[in-house]
Amino acid sequence: MTSPPIIRFLASLPLCAGMTRRELAAFAAILEPHRFPAGTKIIRQGDAGTVFYLLRSGRVGVFRSTLRDELQRVTTLTPGEPIGHLCLLDGEVREATCIADEPVLLLMGTKRRFDACFDQGESFAFKLLDNIAMDLCSRLKQASEAFYQFYAQPELTIKRLKRLAREVARQQAEEASAVRFVRLDPDRRRHRQPEAVSAR
Repeated sequence: MTSPPIIRFLASLPLCAGMTRRELAAFAAILEPHRFPAGTKIIRQGDAGTVFYLLRSGRVGVFRSTLRDELQRVTTLTPGEPIGHLCLLDGEVREATCIADEPVLLLMGTKRRFDACFDQGESFAFKLLDNIAMDLCSRLKQASEAFYQFYAQPELTIKRLKRLAREVARQQAEEASAVRFVRLDPDRRRHRQPEAVSAR
């Protein structure tokens, strides 16, 4: 029997919008709770899309591999957000790596069990796919608007890029300064005289 707290949690998610209590219970029945410590790679970029998660507590970082084969943070997921759920639509390999920023509690489902529910005509499966598709459409519209603003207002875009370049240069200068200080000869750092403090 599915616990009421899990059903209430699912009912609060945009991904489950429009589901009845019976549908929420049917969805909850294919989910299993899993806890992961901080630093765990929950999903790896390039892996097969066989499972999906719903983040119940904690934070998860989303990273993409750069040309230098380094991980660069794209975004941070918070409670209530899905992880790897696009595999339910396309079954493609993962496009990002997800790492627990802190201890997390996840509800895990498998694509195999979901597909079985879909094939059996479970209404929650149809509604879930509809909500995923609508969310993707919304994100696509936002991306299209961002591209339009980028190309339609070149002067503003150039100003933003220059501001971003200055910020990046400032951060790099600060990091370089910190590295130089660490590399100072230990004897020089140990014998530096402290600044005088006036007594008042």
